[in-house]
Amino acid sequence: RDTSERAQFFVKQEGRRLQSCLYSQQFSAAFLRHLCRMATAIREIQDNRPGADYLRGLLSHKRVILYFLQPSTRTRMSFEAACDMLGLEHSLVHDASTSSEVKGESALDTVQTFSNYADAVVIRHPEQGFAEQVAWHLLANTARPLPVINAGSGPDQHPTQALLDWYTIERSGGGVNGKTILFAGDLRRGRTVRSLIYLTKHARDVRLLLIAPPGFEVKPDITEFLDRHGIAYLQNTVLEPHIAEADVIYMTRVQDEHDR
Repeated sequence: RDTSERAQFFVKQEGRRLQSCLYSQQFSAAFLRHLCRMATAIREIQDNRPGADYLRGLLSHKRVILYFLQPSTRTRMSFEAACDMLGLEHSLVHDASTSSEVKGESALDTVQTFSNYADAVVIRHPEQGFAEQVAWHLLANTARPLPVINAGSGPDQHPTQALLDWYTIERSGGGVNGKTILFAGDLRRGRTVRSLIYLTKHARDVRLLLIAPPGFEVKPDITEFLDRHGIAYLQNTVLEPHIAEADVIYMTRVQDEHDR
């Protein structure tokens, strides 16, 4: 099945709430609007001591595991900050050599064990599709499947970063509708680029400029997605002529860690 079809299995049927957050294709336009409104409200509430104290009580009865087996500073700290802000107790696992995996336990079994001690797991992993593998494994093998949040899984997707990028564009003024967004750099292996592009189907009259050196262009599945949804785009290898056209410039570095 393609990603859009698989996504339905990670949504709680009552109220159509997300069970796990794995790929950008799970998000609807209504969900994005709701999330942006909620993020803005939290920012305003957090701005004073009584508000901050209130927020810290919201999820103080929950616990989350941060399973970060790929080097990360900003993403890890953003999740730690979010946990602190909402009162979530959290534990960090960032080195498989200190876990039972060195004794032969599989990574999937390790995460399954977490389901006994936590209410959710946030995963950042170098293996493509690992977060989805974990979600399927927990659905099939536990009576209490753990919600999984994908914080970057190999070169495929990084949906939580896409949500932040969408919100950043929304807050920049005028929303995402009608914007020209320039993506530059390593667009072939850039999982954040891929995830944000999937969200652009929810914007009206958006135009994408895909600028990458030879060998770093977006993969065919992305251009097929853009064609299927009627999203205007242009591909080029030269950046300078297009800078003046852009409302948003999204720069990426070479993602060589996905070749290791």
